[in-house]
Amino acid sequence: MAEPRATEADFVEALADYLERPSDRARDRLLRSVQSAPNFRPELNLAAILLPMLDSGDLKTAVRAHSALLPGAFLSPIYHELAGKIARAAGDAEGEARADYFRRMCLRLILDSGEGTLAAPWHVLMTGDEYAVLADQGLVSNEQRLVRTDEGYFDVHTIDQDRIVWFALPAGILGDAQ
Repeated sequence: MAEPRATEADFVEALADYLERPSDRARDRLLRSVQSAPNFRPELNLAAILLPMLDSGDLKTAVRAHSALLPGAFLSPIYHELAGKIARAAGDAEGEARADYFRRMCLRLILDSGEGTLAAPWHVLMTGDEYAVLADQGLVSNEQRLVRTDEGYFDVHTIDQDRIVWFALPAGILGDAQ
């Protein structure tokens, strides 16, 4: 049976709960509300969607397109990085600071989900967020490969000969039931 779709109100309530009383339960509820949102699409390349609008100076369209990605992209650090760029372009320092707060919160949620190892991978909701995490940690991927195990799908990044980083991908991202 398919997971029931979350409403925007479910998301707003889950976010408020997490921000007011961070806990594992509140985090899991927030994750579920984002993943079950009708517009949750883990394969989206958010930068490819929004940067051309920003680069062309079409701020109004960028704001509309960015807003339309909620709540499905809310837990993406890239979503908030782009929000910061939009706010900066609009001269909105408060909005830029808010975006940075949420970007850091999203990174923290990913980093707190594991250790980047096979035994304890970092869990991402959008594949592009892997690169935000790597950049945040000062790491550069030299190779990326998809690995399937009995536990699901993983993106495995080779950093150097001594370091490999594992990211658990969300169920269903590759179109099959995991």
